[in-house]
Parts: sequence; structure tokens; C-alpha cells
Amino acid sequence: MKKIIMENYLTRFIRYVIDWRKTRGIIRQLQALDDKILKDIGISRHDIYRLAYTKVQKDRNMLDIKTKKE
Repeated sequence: MKKIIMENYLTRFIRYVIDWRKTRGIIRQLQALDDKILKDIGISRHDIYRLAYTKVQKDRNMLDIKTKKE
């Protein structure tokens, strides 16, 4: 039982680190763009963090749905 619990914690931690790295990558890419390009795609600078975290959360939810169906 303890082994299952530890594997579950380890899996959740690894997923957290992967999500965090993806989010930071998205934020870095968006912050590298200048204000004109951001405006062209409809994003303001203060929306970057919210959009990055929302995208990663949606990706994780889609992965969970696919995993449950299989």
C-alpha cells in the first residue's frame, strides 16, 4: 500500500514539474515578443501568465480524459 502511495506522489510531482516547465516555456516565448506583435494576436502583456497557465491546464485535462477512455 505504501508503495502505491509513494508512486502516486512521485507521479504527481513529475507531472507538476513537467507542467511548470511547459508553462515557463510558453511565458518566455510570449514575453520575447514585442508589444506590436502581441497586440496583433490579441494579447496584452498582463495576460501572458493567465493564458500560459490556462493552456497547460487545458492540455493536462485533455490528457486525463484520453487516459481515462483507454
